[in-house]
Amino acid sequence: MIFFTSTRNLLFLLFGVLVVLLVGCSTTFPLRPVDPAISAPAADGALLMEQHTDPRSQALSAFVQFRLAATDDDWQNALDALQRATTYDPDSTYLQLLLARVYLHLEHPEPAIDLLNRLIDDGFAVFEAHLLLGDVYVMQQQPADAIDHFTRALELEPDNEPLYLRLAMAFVQLELIDEALATLEELLQKRPNADQAQISLARIYRDNDQPEAAIRIFRRYLERRPGQSSIVLELGQLLEQHDKKAAMKLYQDVLRENPAAPSIRQQLAQLYLTLQEPELALKQLLIVREQLPGLLPGDQIGLLYLHINRWQEAAKEFHQVIADGQDTGRDHYYLALALIGQLEYEAAIEHLKRVASDEGIYRDAMLQLAYLYLQQGAVEDGTHLLLSLLEEGHKDSEVYYYLIAFFHNQEDMMAAQDYAEEAVSLYPQNARLLYQQGILFDAMDDHPAALESMEKVLQIDEFHADALNFLAYSQAESSTDLDLALKRAKLALELKPEGYIEDTVGWIYFKLGKYPQSRIHLERAIDLQPDDKVILEHLGDLYHAMELFDEAEQAYRDALNVDPDAPGVLEKLEKLIEELGQ
Repeated sequence: MIFFTSTRNLLFLLFGVLVVLLVGCSTTFPLRPVDPAISAPAADGALLMEQHTDPRSQALSAFVQFRLAATDDDWQNALDALQRATTYDPDSTYLQLLLARVYLHLEHPEPAIDLLNRLIDDGFAVFEAHLLLGDVYVMQQQPADAIDHFTRALELEPDNEPLYLRLAMAFVQLELIDEALATLEELLQKRPNADQAQISLARIYRDNDQPEAAIRIFRRYLERRPGQSSIVLELGQLLEQHDKKAAMKLYQDVLRENPAAPSIRQQLAQLYLTLQEPELALKQLLIVREQLPGLLPGDQIGLLYLHINRWQEAAKEFHQVIADGQDTGRDHYYLALALIGQLEYEAAIEHLKRVASDEGIYRDAMLQLAYLYLQQGAVEDGTHLLLSLLEEGHKDSEVYYYLIAFFHNQEDMMAAQDYAEEAVSLYPQNARLLYQQGILFDAMDDHPAALESMEKVLQIDEFHADALNFLAYSQAESSTDLDLALKRAKLALELKPEGYIEDTVGWIYFKLGKYPQSRIHLERAIDLQPDDKVILEHLGDLYHAMELFDEAEQAYRDALNVDPDAPGVLEKLEKLIEELGQ
């Protein structure tokens, strides 16, 4: 019996084998048969079915009818036959206990309880009745009554190991953890090698935030019975929460002794993934597949290949999955991602189109398809697809985000702003949408609205690097509150070390007149983004201020090479040349 289960699972454990027990005439515990003839019926059913006037013979005949009906899963007739058998032979405790079990099987606990209590009152099969009543009360979520009957049964059979386990479980159900622990410790003092008691004790400690005690008992158990995969996994998963290195060593030690332990190897792979070691995880899963072909689904390994950007191997895995007949939309979606990684856009589009609208991955697949349309210049197709998603009810923030970006890409600012307003009204706490709306305001030269949007973003997410950078750069451009601007820009750079944020920090230092610090950041920015015309212009301004005229001239010329129409740069270059000519 597995000790730790939910009450529903316990019901299954206690009565899941009831059909076998009933039709096979066995019991879940040793009975003391009062009537040998009843407890061991003859095999010749035809003979027993003959009419008899003797009550005991009639009881036996009815019992055989019960067995036949139970075998046919005809429980109502089985119950009728067994009730007749007990009527013919009311002194048979075997039949009475069996009748109680049938009541329970048919979910009629009340007559079962009444029958078992009568047996106890009459002094018959007292241990068995207490035991069965305890089980019934556990299943009825009445652990206090269960404890009473288990305790009374234990007084009759103080060395009954399964009974200790039942009693401990009832204590757990009543949340009397100390009593449950004491019950199992008492059993282990009598029987130090009681396996199930050790396992149950470790689980109670584990489930009640005493991991060290649980780990100690699990280890002690494995010293006697090394390599039991289920217990190794329980111990390993417990160790993973507190000491991942110890968990890894446990799995590796077991695999050295038994390389063909697929569940352990799979758990080790999962641990490697937790530790951000996908290549090592993949290695373990490939060993499992080599040892036991067919055990692992191809998509599991394919997903790992995707995770480490091994596009060709991932595509091969998902091609095989689809070829094997597992033609699900999810597999087509993952295959499309692998194909995109290889820049095979046309093939990826065909697989994304095969994802049905009723599949859970549909929205993601359509967003990916829209992205591919954009990559191929089919912006209208992508926009139409995103609008269709909205019409189909996929009005989530991600769909709005991409739709707004598509309209922005087409320079349809009015449509982009309309959908941005709709999206923000639906998702007012979505920092990503608010930031996107702020960028739109800025593109439409509504700078106050853009600044207001960015301030709202920071109210929701004070560590939003791009909003911090936007506000800091705006303050630098207007030369207002530069100390706050520098603080914001430095935080943004710490959160997101990108070239354009380096440029913001450098530009603020320039505005503060701190040219050496400005030079450090602006030169670092251009190293990160060598073709950025704004950074090149800023460098030109800095070099000009530092009287590094050759460097300034080169920076301005580089900016014009990137964009010959860069506003104001040509004028700055001409002014510099004029100054040098004087």
